[in-house]
Amino acid sequence: MKSKAKRVLIFASVLVFWLAVWALAAHFVGRELILASPFATARTLAELFGRVQFWKICLRSLWRIACGFLLGVLSGTVCGVCSRFRVFDALISPLMTVIRCVPVASFIILTWYFLSRNQVPVFTAFLMVMPIVWGNVKAGFATVDPALREVAQVYHMPFAVRARHLYLPAVLPYFAAGCSAALGLSWKAGVAAEVLCRPALSIGNEIFLSKSYLETPLLFAWTAVVVLLSLILERLMRFVTERIGGKGAAR
Repeated sequence: MKSKAKRVLIFASVLVFWLAVWALAAHFVGRELILASPFATARTLAELFGRVQFWKICLRSLWRIACGFLLGVLSGTVCGVCSRFRVFDALISPLMTVIRCVPVASFIILTWYFLSRNQVPVFTAFLMVMPIVWGNVKAGFATVDPALREVAQVYHMPFAVRARHLYLPAVLPYFAAGCSAALGLSWKAGVAAEVLCRPALSIGNEIFLSKSYLETPLLFAWTAVVVLLSLILERLMRFVTERIGGKGAAR
């Protein structure tokens, strides 16, 4: 309990310190149009929380990016499993390398030619997640002891038995780590796609509009919403991945 209270106290102290730095900077700038103060941002944020439209916008953005994230996890897992076969791995590896190297903004602009405004954030999140999950699943399979594989082949173990007792314990921790790392990246990339494509009822569109109309407190408030949702999602994912990693270790 003492260590937990100490961590909370340290976090609160650090938070107060940076809020004070922010407030002082806003005071010295003296122009809310350039740098909104923490008070103005908090007041605007409180006003947003009281609007039904705000919650609709957040849910719609979360839905788009969650769809892309889940599609990326599914595709990355399938590709990672299939990469056990050398021919498939030789074919898919260059594609994953290209996806990792190309800037996110380039993908957003390119896919906008072929997809609708609502589909671009989904596809962008998908592209950010798939290579990470693929690489981690592939790395998990690589850690399986070759001697254990030979034993399984010698005794003609059914695939279900090998998958449960040989592959899952090795792959699950890597899979969980990949999902955790990919979530934050997919969230930021999805919001960036919304800023460029401006789909209706999206956080990215609200950020773009607040910037266009020079509503700096509103811009800061929506940015704070992105940060808060990112922290919540990371907490949820950490809880899930710890459970998955624990199950993998137990097996």
